[in-house]
Amino acid sequence: MNDIALWRKSWQDEVDANFLYQVLVDCAISDKEKSLYRELGQCEAEHIDAWENLMQEHQENPGRRKPSTKAKILAWIGRHYNTGFLQQYMGQWEGREVREYLLLHLKASRPETRAPAANWLTRRARIHANR
Repeated sequence: MNDIALWRKSWQDEVDANFLYQVLVDCAISDKEKSLYRELGQCEAEHIDAWENLMQEHQENPGRRKPSTKAKILAWIGRHYNTGFLQQYMGQWEGREVREYLLLHLKASRPETRAPAANWLTRRARIHANR
């Protein structure tokens, strides 16, 4: 996979996560949960911005921020059947995302691809240290 394809995949993953965290904010009962999901969603929004900036710097148009079909289906299940399922899915997704960003260093051929990964890991560590 070339770096531009990696950027697009990472960007779409962040768009989906931001969307799903917003669903969790909307479904959360407690203010503490709403605050946590809002903060995690904001993190994802920052990562979306970083990937978009990188693509635009290289004359790549990221396109419109639109959740994938998979994210829409997960949101529907979470809203209509079981938010616990969506919470568990996002917890697992966070673990997969850490792995993906660590592997990004191995897959990337351009140094500018590695910078968003380092920023992501630093921000995530700060959030989890405060929880």
